[in-house]
Amino acid sequence: KVVDGELYPKISTGFLDQSGYIRELTLKSIAFLAPKMKEKTLTGSLLKHLAKLQVDAEPSIRANTTILLSNIAQYLGKSTCERVLLNAFCRALKDNFP
Repeated sequence: KVVDGELYPKISTGFLDQSGYIRELTLKSIAFLAPKMKEKTLTGSLLKHLAKLQVDAEPSIRANTTILLSNIAQYLGKSTCERVLLNAFCRALKDNFP
């Protein structure tokens, strides 16, 4: 309850920050919060932010977004995994970042 109601809304503002460093740190912090988040928050707000980060100008953010998606897949429902992860991983394979 605390994570979804108080922490996540404040932390999620980091996804929209102008600084790539802040966006990347926000992305990495979600790995620790995801196990405590409700599936509704994960599949709603978080996946929207991650979709935007997959096309970020900074290659390291795009790569870390893919890594985070693979780490949080166990907390997403089966239908969400089938719908979202395939597209996300295909997009990552086309990325020219090594």
